[in-house]
Amino acid sequence: MPQSATFPGNMTVREVVEYVTWMRGARPDEARRRTARALEAVLLTDRADSKTRDLSGGMLRRVGLAQAIAMDPEVLLLDEPSTGLDPEQRRIMVDRLRDLDAAVILSSHVMEDVSDLADRVLVLDAGSIAFDGALPALCALAPDPVAPRAAEAGFLAVLATNLGVSR
Repeated sequence: MPQSATFPGNMTVREVVEYVTWMRGARPDEARRRTARALEAVLLTDRADSKTRDLSGGMLRRVGLAQAIAMDPEVLLLDEPSTGLDPEQRRIMVDRLRDLDAAVILSSHVMEDVSDLADRVLVLDAGSIAFDGALPALCALAPDPVAPRAAEAGFLAVLATNLGVSR
């Protein structure tokens, strides 16, 4: 799922999810069934017949998530998945991603997403691996490892150490 996705404004939510599901190999009847299940998972069933041009940015992100999960992927690659989501929509996304029986690879600067979703964290700095380990190990690098934003503080500590400066 890309950081930002655009959909044909004249198509409905159901049509754009069903079309991508069909393009990924589902028979038409299976694509309809998978689309209905995916829209229910992201709480967009009530907007299934809405044109995508009439949706908010957060709803469009949820349409993208529905497309991504409709075929039950084994691996799901997400780029900044919570961009544009309000707190309620973000919680829906996090809950749905946790429910997946898939390896979720998340690229994000939003440490709240990382804290909510990651078991393992890879921190890149200038194209090099600056940290590779479990989330608790990243949090342990924070000045106060039990603080509510320990992952973010650990991330900043890794970057500071990598640059040889104090932040």
